[in-house]
Amino acid sequence: FQQPPPPPPLDFQHQQPPPQDFQQQQPPLQDFQQQQQPPPYGQQPPQQQPYGQQQQQPYGQQQQQQQQPYGQQQSYGGGPVSRQQPGYGAGPPAAAMGAGPGYGAGPSTGMGTPVHQCGGAVVIPVDRLNPYQNRWVVRVRILTKNMRKYSNAKGEGKLFNIDVADASGDIRMTGFNQEADQHYDNIEVGQCYQISGGTLKQANRQYNKTSHQFEVTLNRSSQIEPITDEEGANSIPRQKFNVVTIDRLEAAQDDSFVDILGIIKETDEAITYTNKNGKEVTKRVMQLVDRSGKGVELTFFGDEANDTRFRPEAVMAIKGAKVSSWNTRSLVAFGGTAFEINPDLPEAHTLMGWWRGTGRQMVPQLISIAGTGSGSGQPAQRIFFSDIDERAFGQNTTPDYFEVSCTITHIKTDKRTLWYIACPNCKKKVQGADEQVLDGQCEKCNKAVTGSRRWIFSALCNDASGCRYVSFFDEMGIKLIGKTADELAPLKEQEPATEFDQYFLQRSFQRCVMRCSAKTDTYNEEQRLKITCASFTPVDFVSESRSMLRDIHQMMR
Repeated sequence: FQQPPPPPPLDFQHQQPPPQDFQQQQPPLQDFQQQQQPPPYGQQPPQQQPYGQQQQQPYGQQQQQQQQPYGQQQSYGGGPVSRQQPGYGAGPPAAAMGAGPGYGAGPSTGMGTPVHQCGGAVVIPVDRLNPYQNRWVVRVRILTKNMRKYSNAKGEGKLFNIDVADASGDIRMTGFNQEADQHYDNIEVGQCYQISGGTLKQANRQYNKTSHQFEVTLNRSSQIEPITDEEGANSIPRQKFNVVTIDRLEAAQDDSFVDILGIIKETDEAITYTNKNGKEVTKRVMQLVDRSGKGVELTFFGDEANDTRFRPEAVMAIKGAKVSSWNTRSLVAFGGTAFEINPDLPEAHTLMGWWRGTGRQMVPQLISIAGTGSGSGQPAQRIFFSDIDERAFGQNTTPDYFEVSCTITHIKTDKRTLWYIACPNCKKKVQGADEQVLDGQCEKCNKAVTGSRRWIFSALCNDASGCRYVSFFDEMGIKLIGKTADELAPLKEQEPATEFDQYFLQRSFQRCVMRCSAKTDTYNEEQRLKITCASFTPVDFVSESRSMLRDIHQMMR
């Protein structure tokens, strides 16, 4: 019988546990699989282990449950819901409740205007266009379009401009040469189009009057396609007008732009003339009135002057007319100015109702820049000739403007110079020309020209307080005489010149309302007051009677 070996030292047992203790820390694979498998049908599942001894789930399963979005909880008894990541180019996943758009989603307008995809490009509101976008699409309505030719060091070319707008704002788009040939004839004002492609740059405020800080230059990649669905077209609003009443134009700044809604009271025929650059220009002058009781002269330049819809008693809404202060306060509309005739607007129907009721009988007073002082931004004052000296008209550095009701009693024909021979381009006097030979040298244009005669004469005008000599230049001279100086010049050469003098006598004793300027100038080292006719119209006696009645009522107050 042998004695058993002694047990190992105590410290060795604590430092290195036997292998069987380690095996108890991690159950065998078979036991782990049995824990994962559900019990057979009809048997109770094993009870949960006490806290701290629960089996931790594998990392992958735990992460799936944590990433599951709110509102998509897995069904009772089912396995965890897997989330498959979208492939490249797919649309963004549905956002969780209350969350904003995911990274890469299109911009939100913040104004309730939707932003969506169209063939890979983003359809966005006009006011969101900026130079940092590569692919974009806008759905807009055409407000205006115009085409013009240009010439520079590279040669001649052409360009077209269109002003477009949606519910968010407006912007100008420009196309040159090839783009002009491709798109211009297919674009119709007032219709809706889907436009894509083009580069954006800072707007040129000298020519661009839209509200957008940028403008679009169309290129070969640009596409302009009509919107054919009625619902889509109706969702794009029509032209917006920020209407200013005509009486407020008296305080408007020179060269500013305004929107006007008025009745065409009268209109001249379109005429074509040659400007100082030698180009033929078409223009038409008309008078607009509104419920303020005021009227303003509007001049259209360009192809729009030939519009056959311009007729008396039509309602016109015009956007972006330029305020001019040439002699009198007036409006100018160049090519591409947006306007509508008889627009379907509540304000237009109200204006027409006023016109048919009491407006037609009213004779409006045309606004003017007249008034003492600078003569800018003030209405023309109706005065008598005696007021000129009493109120020191014409003593300022700038002309004073006024309005007077008078009778033209005598046109001076005894003076040798009734006209001068002018350059057809700059209207300056031609040196070396005479009554027999109109050819000479224009010092301003620095070239030989064939001149034409332009009126420059004086007429004696009387009112109840006295009389004054008033100067008439070519445009007003033609309106008073009825003929050009070239047309009447042959009559003066006849002996005796009875027919020539008789023609002027027949034009005397016209009663008119005249708008004039008064300014002191120096001639032969002597100062003199010069009064010049800026415009005149024959007296409407009904209107004058009403005007005098208003004056009487004001005096009696």
